Amino acid sequence: MPEVKFVVAKNLTGKGHEQRQRAFIDHLKNEAEVTELYFVGSGRPPGKQLPKDTPLDREFPGITWKYGNCGIDYLHAATQLLKLPALRQSRFEFADFLRQYRPIGLWADFEFVACGGAQKYKAQKRPGDVPIFTQRVDHHSAFLSRSVPRPDTPLRNVFTDLFLSTFCKADRYHGFHFKRYEAGRPDLVIDTPVIQREIRDRVREGLVYRGRHILGYLPGYDLDVIEQLVMPYTDRPWIVYHQDVKNTETPLPHLTFKPLAFDQEYLNDLSTCFGAVVTTGFQLPAELLYMKKYFVGIIQRGQPEQSYNAAALRDIDVPVFDRLTSGSMERVNFLFKNEHDRLANICETDMEQVYPDNTKEIVQDFVERCLRAQRRKRATGVPQLTAESFEALPEVAIDVVDRSPSWSSSFSA
Repeated sequence: MPEVKFVVAKNLTGKGHEQRQRAFIDHLKNEAEVTELYFVGSGRPPGKQLPKDTPLDREFPGITWKYGNCGIDYLHAATQLLKLPALRQSRFEFADFLRQYRPIGLWADFEFVACGGAQKYKAQKRPGDVPIFTQRVDHHSAFLSRSVPRPDTPLRNVFTDLFLSTFCKADRYHGFHFKRYEAGRPDLVIDTPVIQREIRDRVREGLVYRGRHILGYLPGYDLDVIEQLVMPYTDRPWIVYHQDVKNTETPLPHLTFKPLAFDQEYLNDLSTCFGAVVTTGFQLPAELLYMKKYFVGIIQRGQPEQSYNAAALRDIDVPVFDRLTSGSMERVNFLFKNEHDRLANICETDMEQVYPDNTKEIVQDFVERCLRAQRRKRATGVPQLTAESFEALPEVAIDVVDRSPSWSSSFSA
């Protein structure tokens, strides 16, 4: 039996990417057809440690960012432009690696080096190259659909859409969003969020309830700024997780800073919080929706996808603010006092049905597509396959079950 090799490409810029990938990796390892997995990654921010449970076989510098105050550090972001020649060279190196390693599939989470390298590998078409099926499985893929809500900034949207559609291409895209939207294109599927197994277990065991404290996750704001904003509001204790905290600190009687570690302590604070004030990223708001927690979203400067997420959150009646200021904090405090039950009218009764766990089916579908591509290559001699040509090719006596998700769910208005 020939070796079935896959490359898993990780985006190392944020915890949301890491949590989502962790949900899929065990299924990839347990697929009977898979004989070897090779892990690559890029975009690790300065000072961030790699998770010990999922080591990388190879790491590229890629493009990364770090937080300033209120969002992305623009000066650091500008210096990333100097890395574009190195990024191009890394993509060529990855294309050469594909020729040596000869995998049949690339699983990527909005990872620039691997996706770009795979495109260069396909474009060169050297003799003996093995066709590789590439699939992106990430939240950003959902933005390729015109059905996904967008902010009221048409000019900025044009540049963001251009970046998202051209900079990280693949043969197929499996996107995630707060609810299922129409894809509008044959190579795209939009699913509901991937929820951590630990959170699903806590919900089933009745360990998720409304406690007293407010959970904060505001990595784009300096600690002293958060302290000044929270100082007047002593009605409830605040627990704020931040990347600049090394040990638990209590600057105010009602404010506790904790280091940014997604461990059991964090899960306890998350599952028992009264409500939360968080960025309009994707993974954490999705988990709060799943747990039916009332929360307020704060858009982080310099991350266009957060504006897209904010538009979708507003679409399901979640309050969102452009910035966290003393004025907006007054409104946040008012919402927690007077409208904390409103989220119960946003979420469906059983969020396990609204956000089902179909990670195994997604992995099986990916593996089967890669295997079908290889078998059809041997039967028809087609040198390269795209998502469109994959579906258009004639069947070749292969019994393959379509495991694409058939369920649908949506939020009530």
